[in-house]
Amino acid sequence: MAEVIKIYCDGSGFNKINSAYCFIVVDWRKRKYKCRDLKKVKVIYEDKNVYQIEYLALIGALKFCDSVEGDYKFKIYSDSKCIVKEVNLLIKPKLKMFFSKSREIMDKNKNISVRWVSREENLAGIYLERRLKKLNRYGRSNLHRKK
Repeated sequence: MAEVIKIYCDGSGFNKINSAYCFIVVDWRKRKYKCRDLKKVKVIYEDKNVYQIEYLALIGALKFCDSVEGDYKFKIYSDSKCIVKEVNLLIKPKLKMFFSKSREIMDKNKNISVRWVSREENLAGIYLERRLKKLNRYGRSNLHRKK
């Protein structure tokens, strides 16, 4: 029986300068939550809307799943109901390019499921919110500071 790996993803576009996304993988061996590394937090200095950024977070999580070797099942959690419904083929996609990229990975790896989770339960959203507050308070370079 395949072990389950949980991944939380989120994107935030509170302004066009400090948009960012990330995903957090639950450390399935220690049963603790842990951000894999700060490189998984991507700051975007482009004109992207929140919908696009949410998709970028999901695609990052899907690519991570695709890179893990072994017999695992992946449960990806997002607080974007619309995107979850789109990739689960429940509604027609709005952004075909992002949708196609997501479905390509999901169709290749049948052990991936995408589920909705409330904003309050989304570990990636909680983490990202804290990081973006610091970024907004101290400037852009703070997000990439090594600990």
